[in-house]
Amino acid sequence: MFISSKAPEVLGLNIPGVGAAIVPDIVCNKGHVVVTRQTDNWIGAVGDVEKRGAVAPFILAGLGEPASPTEPAPVGYLEAVRPLLAANMGKPDRAKATRDELAKAFPTYQQPALLTLGLSPALQS
Repeated sequence: MFISSKAPEVLGLNIPGVGAAIVPDIVCNKGHVVVTRQTDNWIGAVGDVEKRGAVAPFILAGLGEPASPTEPAPVGYLEAVRPLLAANMGKPDRAKATRDELAKAFPTYQQPALLTLGLSPALQS
C-alpha cells in the first residue's frame, strides 16, 4: 500500500511481484474523470505515481487500459480542466457547456457521463 502525499485520502496498492500498482482514483487512462476543484493536488498525486515507476512500471488505472508511470496522460487532461473550472466557477448552470467543451477537446476519451457527475458541484461558489 502507499498513500500519495498530495492526496492522502486515496489509497494505492503496490504489487511488487509483478511490478504493478493499482491507482484507481488517481489515474484514468484516456477516460473522463469526476472533476473536482483539487486539480493541483491531483496533478501532484499523479507525480507521486510517476516517481514509483521503478517499483511499479505497470499502472492499473481506474478507467481505461493499463498505463505506464512515464505516460502522464492525466496531467494534460487536468491542466485542460483547470482553466475551464476557473472560468466557470460559481456558474453551475455552465456544467453541461463545460462538459461538452472537454468532451470535444478529448474526443477519444471514455465515460463523458463522469464529467457531469463532478462538474455541477465543482462549479458551485
